[in-house]
Amino acid sequence: KRMKTQKIFARDVSGSMTGRLKGRKYKQFKILAQRRRSNVLIDFDDNVYEGFDEFDDKRGGGGTNFEKLFDYVEKRYPFSKLTIFTDGIAISSLEVRRLQKVKWIFCKT
Repeated sequence: KRMKTQKIFARDVSGSMTGRLKGRKYKQFKILAQRRRSNVLIDFDDNVYEGFDEFDDKRGGGGTNFEKLFDYVEKRYPFSKLTIFTDGIAISSLEVRRLQKVKWIFCKT
């Protein structure tokens, strides 16, 4: 039995992204993410949160940790295509070692 490929859309909600979730690139990302109900929407900083939410003190504002995002996606959605909206500023170096299908959308810093 073949597993279905899941589309994951991850939005960086770290402190450096405050005020950056606007503009043409972000609007295009959000439209793609919300196009199908089967898409999985994730917010992340140094934690991972299922679903998109507005910025508030309870969600987001920390540092960016891509490794936690990759670990989460690899464990919960092993056959997935991941699209990440980020400024690329992270608290640790990034090892793109496991997820083969990753699309990056960078906003201006």
